[in-house]
Amino acid sequence: MADLVSIVRELQQRLPELRRHDLKEMQTRTILVSRILTALGWDLNDPREVQEESPTVDGKSVDYALRINNKPVLFVEAKPLGDPLDDVKSVTQVLNYASNNGVDWCVLTNGANWKVYRASERGLPNDKLMFEVGILPEDDTSISPEQVAELLHRLSKQSMADRTLDEIGEVTFTDAKVRKALDEVMREPPKSLLNAVREAVDDPRMKPSQIRQSLERVWRSLMVRGESAVEAFSSGPAFAGDCEVPTAAEKARRGRPRKETSDYSLEAHLNGRSAVVREIFDAVDGFCRSLSPQVVCEPLAKYIKYELAGRIFLCMHLQKYGVRMWLKLDPTGVGPLPSFARDMTGVGHWGTGDLELALDTPAMVDQAIPLIRKSFEANCRA
Repeated sequence: MADLVSIVRELQQRLPELRRHDLKEMQTRTILVSRILTALGWDLNDPREVQEESPTVDGKSVDYALRINNKPVLFVEAKPLGDPLDDVKSVTQVLNYASNNGVDWCVLTNGANWKVYRASERGLPNDKLMFEVGILPEDDTSISPEQVAELLHRLSKQSMADRTLDEIGEVTFTDAKVRKALDEVMREPPKSLLNAVREAVDDPRMKPSQIRQSLERVWRSLMVRGESAVEAFSSGPAFAGDCEVPTAAEKARRGRPRKETSDYSLEAHLNGRSAVVREIFDAVDGFCRSLSPQVVCEPLAKYIKYELAGRIFLCMHLQKYGVRMWLKLDPTGVGPLPSFARDMTGVGHWGTGDLELALDTPAMVDQAIPLIRKSFEANCRA
């Protein structure tokens, strides 16, 4: 890992200059891609491990076929440094190379940005994007070389041999599908589910409408990450008003997955984002909404804000490589902060709040949740 961090640091220094030279594909491979693959533990001089210009079953070739036990496990297709990697044909090309050859994982890279896809996933090409990482992200200069190296390390020879990427992908894509399915089910619970719950509760006085409303409340609570279901229920609502009978406006809100109040949409913010970024967003969004049914999510041009009765407690910006959020808290007064937190007092940024959290993996949400709760309590309880 130390070698990889060192390479990342070096390339972060060189990239601005390299971008001025309009590198072609072969130069990009030599100066950037091959060096990173070597730092990831792949021996480019051993054809049993790395095959360059490897033939595919459709008579074409992929730039790098990375192999474990003489079996290809990862395809890497390189483009020139200046390529934005947003051409659907390029994405489809590497996905077809992988799927047609029985390879689950593939990468599209221009040396500076690395997009990791799972070829076996169903859906459109962008639905198969697991995550992406940039050596020097244009929209986020705060990401450290260690964070970049940690994400890239998922593509290392050791990680591929340990099936680390398989494990992360299985959890990420499965959870995203199940969460989406459950959202649909809980929005309009089928009669069979209502009957099953009623039978399990063993209270004949309970009406289907009561069960349906309860399922919505329970599902909202279960969206809270970092707490068990028992903890989520036993902690009670954020304040007593959360348990009042729903108003007419609240009843009208039911059936819609998210409430948006501006001309901008969540879909616009989520469009083209990786499965990892979407999972982070879903977890944070679900937690914010669990704090109170009156929490409003408002997508704006550059960020998404969460507020209660006009009082903002969180702003969130979705990036290619992760999520940035800002909380209305005094960074010096909340105790020990996680490594991904930063004091933004006096520093310009989108949104409102002096405490910035930079999340690039879903696991980091667990550490962010106590701070989000503190921001909510500090700004919305009064």
